[in-house]
This record gives sequence, structure tokens and C-alpha cells, in this order.
Amino acid sequence: MEVKYKVFGYYEYIFAIYIGAGPIYWLPWIPLKFVEGAKLALYVFVVTWPLLHISRTTRFYFPGGSKVFLWMIAFFAFSIPSMLLSEMQPALYKLQNTVQILLLLFACGFLEKRGTIEAVARLSVKVFALFCLFSVVLIFIIPNYTSPLNGDLVLAQTGFGGSRTGWSPAIALYLPWVYTGIFVSGLIVWLGCFVMLANQVLVAGRTGMISALVAFLIYGVTRKNVKGLMLTFGILSAVYLFAINNMELLRLNSGGVGSRAALDELSTGRIEVYITSFKIISEYFIAGIGIGDITYAGEKWSIHNVILKSAAESGVLHAATIVGIFFVALQRGLRGVFQKNLLIIPAFLTVLSGIVSSFFEPVGMFGTFYSAGFWWVCFSICVSYKRTYAVNFTNEWRRLK
Repeated sequence: MEVKYKVFGYYEYIFAIYIGAGPIYWLPWIPLKFVEGAKLALYVFVVTWPLLHISRTTRFYFPGGSKVFLWMIAFFAFSIPSMLLSEMQPALYKLQNTVQILLLLFACGFLEKRGTIEAVARLSVKVFALFCLFSVVLIFIIPNYTSPLNGDLVLAQTGFGGSRTGWSPAIALYLPWVYTGIFVSGLIVWLGCFVMLANQVLVAGRTGMISALVAFLIYGVTRKNVKGLMLTFGILSAVYLFAINNMELLRLNSGGVGSRAALDELSTGRIEVYITSFKIISEYFIAGIGIGDITYAGEKWSIHNVILKSAAESGVLHAATIVGIFFVALQRGLRGVFQKNLLIIPAFLTVLSGIVSSFFEPVGMFGTFYSAGFWWVCFSICVSYKRTYAVNFTNEWRRLK
């Protein structure tokens, strides 16, 4: 059943192409500067057009209203002390990234007023799925094509992302819009899931696999029917068997859970880093140690947890704003799900997947801006679930079940 949206013009198509191409950082045989320039041009158009529109109407709309806007302003404000204490380059990068997020949210608010944000999200998933299909084909044809971003990595390790830790978690964000079958159905669901999961498996991105699996299990368990539970159990069993038979590929063949040292080896050093991060936080509680490379006790540390890294770099108040942003998205998204608003379900699962990956990655949804663009679109959908046009569509989507 096709849903007729209020307006769907060239702006929506360009927005969808931009969001769908967000995780694409390079392409074989295409100059890196061209890829970067094209994405920058798309972003500038996406955020400039609404600003020009608002300047004429003198109206301002932010996804989720004043509560979400204040959380985002607090996120920016509590990072200022650490930016002032840091070197210029990492401080400017932090400032740029924060402003980019705020402008993108403003553009999402523009889409919400036009009643097209879900349609843009759906189209962007199709765009990204095409890139995933292209990636799978090329991994089999030219697996050792060197990444222009890192000479030590090849296509089979990174896909079109900067690394496996960027490509696999990005795929996990788009997956719920495919397997829920709300916006696509039939053969397209299976093909979309296949090409996206194939990319995750081929690059062996553990964080992306975990975040995708958690979101899928939540969806499967809450389906409350035998078919859904059996499918969930089948997928979980398949994942378990795959992990057992491919431990070296997934880097699970070292360490264990019998001791802290073994667990630290299994997590590629994350446990030791987490312990050190608590020491840093206790010493630099208010303003943090500073943004950029963290040096503590004569060693450099890379903290693979967004909240801990934020607290260490910019203080606990800044980390608290991240927790608040996550909480309001989950709270409002769950409320929409419980009210049977089917349009919210894939967006909520994407938000959940992004939050899970943020517990294992250094920047998550707040640092890799282009890769996380789709997450912020889904964030906007979740925090604005009370929009009139979304509620009006609820009964129409119920009939699809």
C-alpha cells in the first residue's frame, strides 16, 4: 500500500541521496576528493535550503520541541570548557561536528513540517542498499583493493567505510528498515538483508554485528507470535553457529571470560582502557582532560565507549547530556511503539542499534557525522512521534499487518 505524503519534491530526493551515501567514504577508481566534495555539497544544500525557507517565514521548528533542543544546547555548552583547554585542531573538529548535527536536526524538522521524513528515510535505505550490493560484488572481485584512507587496509576489511568499525555499525543502522517489512516487503526484504549482512560478515565488524543483533532480538521477542519467535530463535542459532565456526575471522580465538586479563584480551584491550578511563574521570571530573588524543600516566589511551570518552574528555556534565539525549529518544520512541504507531518501529530500532554500538566505539553517533546522519534522522522521528500526520497514518499501516 502506497502512502501519499504531503509534499515530496527535489529536496527530499537530494536529502535521501545524502543520507543514503553517508557511510560511503571512498569508492574504487574514484578520486577521494570527489567523494568528499560531493558529500559536502549535498550536506550544504540539505541544511541551507531550510534556513532560506525559515528566513522568509520567520518560523523555527526543531524535532522533539524545546526539550530536545535544550538537551542539544546543553551538549554543546558543556563541551566548551574542554574545547578551550584543548589544542586548536581537535577543538575545532568537535565544534564543527556539533554544529553539523544541530543543522541536520533543523533540516529534519523541516522534513517533519512537510510530512516527508519517513519517506526520505525509506528512500535513503534503498540508496544505501545499492552501495552495499556494489560493495559485496567488489569484495569478491577485488578484495585486496587498497583503501585510499589507510594504506594498511583493503576493501575486504573496510567496505566503503573508513574501517570495519565504521562500516559494520553503519549497516546496523539501516537494517531495521528492511527486516521489519513495514516500508518494503517480499523479495526486497530478503535481498536487502542479505547484501547488508553479507557486508558485515565479510568485513567481520563485531560491533556492528552485536548492535544489529540486539535490535533484531528486541524486535523478534516483542512480536508476540510463534512465527516471530521461531524466526528469532533461528537467526540467533545461525549467528551462534557462525561465530563458533569462524572465531578467527571474528577475532574471538584469543582471550576468554575466565579472568580480567582474558576478558581484556578478548575485547582487544577495552577492559583495561575502561578501568583507566574511570581514573581519568575521577581526576578531571568537571571539565575533563581535554579533547583529542588522551595521554594519561605517560601513555596514550583510546576509549571505546562514547559516554566514558565524553566524561574523560569534557567532564561528567557533558557525558550526562549524552545519556539524556539517548534517554529521551528511547522514551519517546517506546511510547510511540506501545501506541501501535508502526512508522516508529524501524526508527526506534535504529536508535537502539546506534546506542548499543556507542558502548563499544569511541565516538558513535556524535563523532562520525556522515555515518551517523541516518541515526539522527531516526532520532528525529522518535522524539517527534506525536506529529499529527504520523498519527493519521497509524490505522493505515495497521492494515498491513
